[in-house]
Amino acid sequence: MSHRFVPAIVVALFHAACSSGIIPLAASPAAPSAQGVVKTSEGTQGNLEIKLDITHLEAAEKVIPGATVYVVWATPKNGTPQNLGELTVGDDLTGHLKTMTPLRSFDLFITAEEVRTASEPSGPPVLSARVNR
Repeated sequence: MSHRFVPAIVVALFHAACSSGIIPLAASPAAPSAQGVVKTSEGTQGNLEIKLDITHLEAAEKVIPGATVYVVWATPKNGTPQNLGELTVGDDLTGHLKTMTPLRSFDLFITAEEVRTASEPSGPPVLSARVNR
């Protein structure tokens, strides 16, 4: 490989790393064995694409009595939480969600809720992360 191509490869790798991010989620005492990551990338029309992959997450009703679903929230600085959608969790204790938001900097967290259309979080987060793009 020619040395003149090395800087071009380094620049390309840097841009690829900056264009998408992987952020680990922190588990709370409500779901201490849960693990997961938030993957962010540039979406369409200036939106941020978010992909969540979760493992070892018990059914919502086992974490919070009366809960039936997990809801993913985004809270911008000095803002109110926005419902980004339901995190679907299977019998294998894995959960996934792919969604978009116009937000670039926000706290992302997951709560167990009675309904997926909750307008505000009703309980403590089971997983959380800070997203800053």
